[in-house]
Amino acid sequence: MRYHKAHLTRRLILDTTTDSEKEENMVDMLREVGMPADFVNKLARMFQDIKVSQDLNQQFKEQCRAAIADSINIKVIYCFSINVHVLI
Repeated sequence: MRYHKAHLTRRLILDTTTDSEKEENMVDMLREVGMPADFVNKLARMFQDIKVSQDLNQQFKEQCRAAIADSINIKVIYCFSINVHVLI
């Protein structure tokens, strides 16, 4: 499961996931089959963080309306749900 979490983290941070709905369904399936709640909650938290980041970026771009705002993409993540060493 560490492998899945590490690669999910990388896909979410780098926006390379092809279908985030399928990824979220996988997390729900892990919850249903009895994976530890601690592990599954961290995965679910990653999706929440990415959605919050997307909303904040959209709000920033709407308020700023500058040319540089289109090239900025900021990620706000909870440090305990995403292992930072995975990204290095």
